[in-house]
Amino acid sequence: MRILSISGQNIASLSDRFEIDFTAAPLNGAGLFAITGETGAGKSSILDAMCLALYGDAPRLATGASSDEVPDPSGDAIKAKDARAILRRGAVQGWAEVRFTAQDGNDYIARWQSRRARDKADGKLQNVARSLARASDQQVLAGQTTAVNEQIIALTGLTYEEFRRTVLLAQGDFDAFLRADTNERAGLLEKVTGTSLYRAVSTRVFERTEAARQAHDALALRRGEHRLLSDEEQAALAEENAPLGVQSRHLVDRIDDESVRL
Repeated sequence: MRILSISGQNIASLSDRFEIDFTAAPLNGAGLFAITGETGAGKSSILDAMCLALYGDAPRLATGASSDEVPDPSGDAIKAKDARAILRRGAVQGWAEVRFTAQDGNDYIARWQSRRARDKADGKLQNVARSLARASDQQVLAGQTTAVNEQIIALTGLTYEEFRRTVLLAQGDFDAFLRADTNERAGLLEKVTGTSLYRAVSTRVFERTEAARQAHDALALRRGEHRLLSDEEQAALAEENAPLGVQSRHLVDRIDDESVRL
């Protein structure tokens, strides 16, 4: 996949609407670029916005226990891992949007949005709205969280955890890939480098080689069950068959004679 743009508003420390377009100058011609700024300027919030739009989750939500709760201006407590906790304090709504090119070569737009009831700063947090649309005609392909997640995974070839550990290494999480076990790391590398095709080819070659070996072993076993006759045995068999051949020819002659008389 290829990220084309990231945009949003009221995500963590970012209050104003922002947009980073990688298809426009100067980023479209930059082979390498960096996101820099003072602590709290919103560098990580940009990455959070990207993950929210694509997967409805964000790296900063990975810390803490799933049962931890945080206070909310509405008076209710929400889970610390609730993505709505990223909504900027005092904001009545926030959103994140990512435009990307998928594995099928088409461009799509993934969007995440959170809002408060009655558009009040202390209103109760409403359910998150998510959508996935085709960029060419704005056709909405999915509008439910589960359906959006399934399509994002199918289009990118990566789950959120795989995306977080490979494409995105958030602050304080650079060792996530290194801490993965051998099998998991191998699978991630295949997806990132696109070498899963070679694994499939290798598996097919092994399977065909193993089938050919088993067929060869079976033929060798059958061959071992048969013994070739020695020269003496072949001569004795030929001598034994000679009279039978003469008798056979006599019988054929008699049958021909009988046929003529009839």
